[in-house]
Amino acid sequence: MGHHPGDLICSLSTSSPSTSSPSTLSSLPSDAYSMQLKDVLDKRLATPDPELADEVVTIARLAFSCISADPQVRPTMQHVCQGLSTHRQSFSESFDMVTLRQLLNLEV
Repeated sequence: MGHHPGDLICSLSTSSPSTSSPSTLSSLPSDAYSMQLKDVLDKRLATPDPELADEVVTIARLAFSCISADPQVRPTMQHVCQGLSTHRQSFSESFDMVTLRQLLNLEV
């Protein structure tokens, strides 16, 4: 994948969905699972403080669920609104270490 954020979304939309998993990233190469969230965000932005980092993780998780290849898996607008307005739980991992696998709850 390139360095433009759209490259990730483009690769998601052009890859064939896996039949074994409804996950957004299930059809990407296995090394994509280990990509860090910070590597798909704008590099010009400073690393967020812990409170803002939790919000970024929540928003990224919601965003990835919204672009799922399977329409039945995508959240409703009500679910998205609730997800954006509810209290966010702290993510245990340091923001610099959060991977897309962790973001999508794909840890084995």
